[in-house]
Amino acid sequence: MTLLIGEGMKNKTELEDLELKYHNLLKNYDSDEIRRILNHANLFATVPHFFGDILPSFTGKLGNLYGSKFYVLTENPDPVKVINEFVNENTNGHIKSIVGEST
Repeated sequence: MTLLIGEGMKNKTELEDLELKYHNLLKNYDSDEIRRILNHANLFATVPHFFGDILPSFTGKLGNLYGSKFYVLTENPDPVKVINEFVNENTNGHIKSIVGEST
């Protein structure tokens, strides 16, 4: 919330209003007819080290408001592969990859 407030949000109520508007936008576009031409997908991924610090209320909010999937990245399966497969599947192959191997 601090980041959004720093970027122009004045208070928690404005953030909650923005979240509700986004949720309603997604809800209004949730039909088979729309999904044939427009799809949305959200993935929140973390590593096991941080998993214990993430509150269930946060992941619940991500799912309820944004339709977000939640995934804990491990070395097996390969996290790069997991993310790129999610993107490829949810864009019907239009975007094959968004992350690469780190060096």
